[in-house]
Amino acid sequence: MGSFWVTPRPHSFTNGYELFEVSEERDEEVAAFCHMLDVLRSSSSTKDYSLTGLVWNAVNLSPEQLGHGVSLKVTVVCDSLREPLTFTCDCSSTVDLLIYQALCYTHDELHAVDVEDFLLKICGLEEFLHNKHALGSHEHIQHCRKFDTDIRLQLMRRKGVRSDLARTASDDQSPSTLNHYIHLQERPIKQTISRICFPVQVNHLPRETLLSVTLFAVPVPPPGSSSDTNRQRRVPEALGWVTTPLFNFRQVLTCGRKLLGLWPATQDNSRARSSAPNFNQPDSVILQIDFPTSAFEVKFTSPPVAEFSPRYEFGSLGEEEQRQLREAMQKKSLYW
Repeated sequence: MGSFWVTPRPHSFTNGYELFEVSEERDEEVAAFCHMLDVLRSSSSTKDYSLTGLVWNAVNLSPEQLGHGVSLKVTVVCDSLREPLTFTCDCSSTVDLLIYQALCYTHDELHAVDVEDFLLKICGLEEFLHNKHALGSHEHIQHCRKFDTDIRLQLMRRKGVRSDLARTASDDQSPSTLNHYIHLQERPIKQTISRICFPVQVNHLPRETLLSVTLFAVPVPPPGSSSDTNRQRRVPEALGWVTTPLFNFRQVLTCGRKLLGLWPATQDNSRARSSAPNFNQPDSVILQIDFPTSAFEVKFTSPPVAEFSPRYEFGSLGEEEQRQLREAMQKKSLYW
């Protein structure tokens, strides 16, 4: 990835100005994110807030996915029952029918029970099945069919489901904002500055590319010490790490000087892939990286969709390709 040269550098007005630029860039990204939330919220209005806050399992309504005539073995657990219930039902049966069958075992009388007051949760996941959709239309059920795994569901009252993510009326009455304050102007620049060599072909980079940097220090042995002792003492020690995306939220390639706050090396480095620079701790090491500059912006763009797709005759394929294609067509086209 290149070499680092670390040299002491005193606090300067220039560095302070660059920290303000970091704050402004972050504020711009937060504003764009909040605007996206407002657009999504305005396009999806609701009158019944009790129906929000649930994570629904994805549904595929293609006829070949519904599994007409296919029997499913389903296990339903419920807090009011000591033993789980096992049902054999058609793959095309709706979820509310399975709920009704389970309620027959949990209630003596069903005339005052509304099936819509209950939901089926996927055991091991925080996802729910749609009451009005067929069992076989859910991707989780298709996954269980394809890999021959048990289907385990939990019967729950709708009002007993956690509502941490539920939408509220106050959400719709106020614009989306995030409390995003970076008090960088009060921050002393007392750490060292580093530069990095970064020869990379831009057209080979995915849009999600992250630059991961770990800063190491090598202890300087005292004068007069033996060579063996020097070797033992000169083991590099990690001071901190940080990651930063090479394309920003506008899909523009990072260029120029960037200041990144390092996370302590004692923290779990497995979070490095999704971690933002550490500007929260007042004593964090500030790393300076000079990216290549350009007279114009380099933006990641998706290739245009082809106006037409070429068509080939099946007979133009070789015998082996025809055999593999026939085998693939005979298999169940279930969700992977």
